[in-house]
Amino acid sequence: MAIYYSLYILLILGAVLQKGLLKSEKGTRNYCVFAFILIAGLLAFRHPSMGVDLKYGETSGYLGTYQAIAKSSWDKVLHLDFKNYERGYVIFCKLISYISRDEQCLLIVCALVSIFPLSYLICKYSENCLLSFVIYLGLPVFLTNYSAMRQVIAIAITAFSYIFIRNKKPVLFILTVLLASAFHSSAILFLVAYVLYYSGLMKRYRIASILILPLVFLFRNPLFGILSKLLKDNAVPDNNSAVTLFIVFTAVYIFTIIYSNKDDVHEEGLKNLFWLACVCQAFGGVYSIAIRVGYYFMIYLVLLLPKTVPNINLKANDDNNTETVFYIIIMICFAVFGLYSIRNGTWAMSYPYSFFWQV
Repeated sequence: MAIYYSLYILLILGAVLQKGLLKSEKGTRNYCVFAFILIAGLLAFRHPSMGVDLKYGETSGYLGTYQAIAKSSWDKVLHLDFKNYERGYVIFCKLISYISRDEQCLLIVCALVSIFPLSYLICKYSENCLLSFVIYLGLPVFLTNYSAMRQVIAIAITAFSYIFIRNKKPVLFILTVLLASAFHSSAILFLVAYVLYYSGLMKRYRIASILILPLVFLFRNPLFGILSKLLKDNAVPDNNSAVTLFIVFTAVYIFTIIYSNKDDVHEEGLKNLFWLACVCQAFGGVYSIAIRVGYYFMIYLVLLLPKTVPNINLKANDDNNTETVFYIIIMICFAVFGLYSIRNGTWAMSYPYSFFWQV
């Protein structure tokens, strides 16, 4: 676990050293570049055996498929000989193979592509960059980087589309989401984000939105059955332990409502996106795919919480003390949860950590 402890320590030290500069645009940019290098480097230089879906040493899985794509002609690539993978991802792998056919090259490029958009969003829109990166490391979506390579690229592309949501450019938003769906078909569901972000209904009926969450959770089994029939999905119920995270997410959502700034359109929009992540998490105990859909929306917690915490001072009529305490509490909670998930995330194979040059 030493490498992960070191990651958190370096992120904190970097923020402390940049404390005065972080208030400037240059200081924020430098810190985000530093954090990007740390997190992307961790993922890029890991041993290829880290990640269930990579299937190191086998002909199947992401690594074996990458080798097969690299050796295939463009005719085979374009005519979908790799039917279990979306066309965008297959073309992506073929292009990477021109750099190198070594499987480590795939991990390096995927790490850069998946972490850069997030770092850019944090740099551009976060009220507290350190808190944003700590929150990200504590979310399940971070561990997805170790295994679900197609989806993390799709999540990264949809994260970039947030710029077009914020700037009200629907055509560019739609095109970006369509690009993301070329890497993982589930990304197409993110199209609802644009409408949801500016939905006035959510703002008017916040209390109702809270009550909906436990109702969805309580009736998740029959709702799962109905949705399976409507979507003609043959998926079977999944009894994974996702209840704790649903409770945590619901508590966080309530917290953002209590300390909300209703005049901030973007704070309200981020809240709407995170609410949908909570709904998806409610199905987690019976349908793991719902959790993976939720990843597209939960990532915006990295912007929402840093935006919410400063509102505490306004309600408490305090200068900085209360805000600082909440920053520390939230960072500790997400750091502990993140480290616990890494240590016990057997599905991600994120622990023990090994560099690619280690046997």
